[in-house]
Amino acid sequence: MLYPLALKIRWLLLAVVVGLPGAAAAASVENVRLGQHGERTRIVLDISEAVDFQVFSLADPYRVVVDLPEMTWNADSASFKVRAGLISGLRFGLFKPGNSRLVLDASGPVLVDKAFVLTPGDGLGYRFVIDLVPTDRATFLAGMRPPSDADEA
Repeated sequence: MLYPLALKIRWLLLAVVVGLPGAAAAASVENVRLGQHGERTRIVLDISEAVDFQVFSLADPYRVVVDLPEMTWNADSASFKVRAGLISGLRFGLFKPGNSRLVLDASGPVLVDKAFVLTPGDGLGYRFVIDLVPTDRATFLAGMRPPSDADEA
């Protein structure tokens, strides 16, 4: 019988729109900041909640890839046109259902020195932080995760 199914679908849609219990709200990226501190380039995503992440690198061209849970990107698109230090460009989007991806185009070989989530404090909310430092090609390649077909960025 289709009527009970249609009723369930309506309830789920209403739950998502209104935010009723049982409706999973996606985390969101509210702002993106890039900064240069000596040889270190720092990327900061202001996020609505703590998230799990995976970071890996790809070569030719040099890229650092950050996989995140599916997120809503509320950050001003102009913030993604900013270049700083070791970052020559960045892009983001839904990679596959349940998985968002941030790709940092690097101007040369880099190492991820740190990647972490800061908890709220000093008037700021959650922040995902990644620090990149320059390296040589051999070191970059030695630390690179071998790409799989799902890793193309």
